[in-house]
Formats: sequence, C-alpha cells, structure tokens
Amino acid sequence: MKNKLIRITIGIITFVCLMAFTACGDDGNSGNSTAPQYGRGTITSSSATNEIASCLNGTNPLGDKYCCTNFGYRCDVTSSSSVKEVPSSSSQVVFDYLTSAKTMNFTLTYYKQKSVNWDASSNSYTDGDPRISFNIYFIQPNGDGSVVSTGILVAFDDKGDWAGAKEFMTSVPALTDTIKVCPSVIDQDVLVDDDKSSGYCYLVAHVGRMDDYTVKKQDDYKSTDYTLEWEWYLE
Repeated sequence: MKNKLIRITIGIITFVCLMAFTACGDDGNSGNSTAPQYGRGTITSSSATNEIASCLNGTNPLGDKYCCTNFGYRCDVTSSSSVKEVPSSSSQVVFDYLTSAKTMNFTLTYYKQKSVNWDASSNSYTDGDPRISFNIYFIQPNGDGSVVSTGILVAFDDKGDWAGAKEFMTSVPALTDTIKVCPSVIDQDVLVDDDKSSGYCYLVAHVGRMDDYTVKKQDDYKSTDYTLEWEWYLE
C-alpha cells in the first residue's frame, strides 16, 4: 500500500512538472516571437504583409525609396532613376599647343619716334621715314615651326607719331605652342636705309590654353628709338 502511494505521488509530480514546462514554452513563444525577415526590413505586424505586396507590385503609396529602405524591394528602380553627374568643362583635357589650326588677327595700333636725327643732323623727333613690318613665328613643342611676314603695314615720311589700326590676318598651324612676334622698323633714306629695329622678339607660350578672342597686347619696350604697340588674338 505504501509503495503504491509513493508511485501515485511521483506520477502526480511528474505530470505537474510537464504541464508547467509546456506552459512556460508556450508563453515564451507567444511573448518573444520574432517576425519573419523580408529583404532588409522586419515585419512587425500583419499589415506589413500588405506593404510587402504593394512594394512588389510597385503600388506602395510611400514610394519606391520607402520600399527599398524598409524591405529591400524596388531598389533597382530608385538607382536607375537617380541623376547621373555630367563632367564639367573644367575636367576636359587642355593642351599647351593648338589641336587644330586657328586664325590670327594682328593689329598695329601705335608708333612714336623717341630719338632725334633719323635724317642726318636735323635734331628733330619727326624726321623719320619708318617702314614698319613684323615677322611672326609659330613654334611647335619640338622646336619646329614656320614664319610669316606681315609685309609693310605702315610707311610714313617725316612723321613722328601715329595711332590707328593696321590689320593683318593669317592662319596659325595646328601644334603651335608658342607665337613669337619680331617687329621691324626701317628708316628709309635716299642712299642707304637705316635699320632702327630693336632686334628683340616677344613671345607668348602655351597658346593652346588661350580662349578664342583673348586679346594679347604687346609693345617693343626694348627699343630706345621709338614706341611701337600692337595686339592680336586667335579665333
């Protein structure tokens, strides 16, 4: 009788423990259940299922970006519709030399005699008979190049100064890196002409970087016999 009572007692205790264990497991699952994962978002309510469906169909009122951020859907749509950057002009390659031929517009603008006695011993600043011309060199990076002469742009007799515009146009070859301008001033005499040129030339390098119509003003500042000014631009 005693042994039977013990077995019944043990059975009851076992049954109670099993019931308690099952109840604890059910409570843990119902209180701490983890929602299923969809893409990059987490479903936390039953309404989210409808949101997933609307994202898949492309009908979610919050848009494709919302679907991409929260659920990982429609991301391909948002990326393909994004604005692509277009390189600015500052990123374009610029060369020191001309990549194509251009036209040079050259203009003589001013002359003035600065020394006396161009004609024997007249002791005058207006006794010169200048014939003014220029040689223009177009030099490539390797040193090769070509030269063109403007010919005589102005020819004065007994004239001390002049201001105006005497123009000359020529083609500048492709690959030109440096333009060198060499003025020539010849005082014409009855017997022998006098070369009053300073003997200097004036350079502008890396003309490939110049914008069209950028005016370059130059003068023969090395001369002690005259003032001479000119300007030019490319187009």
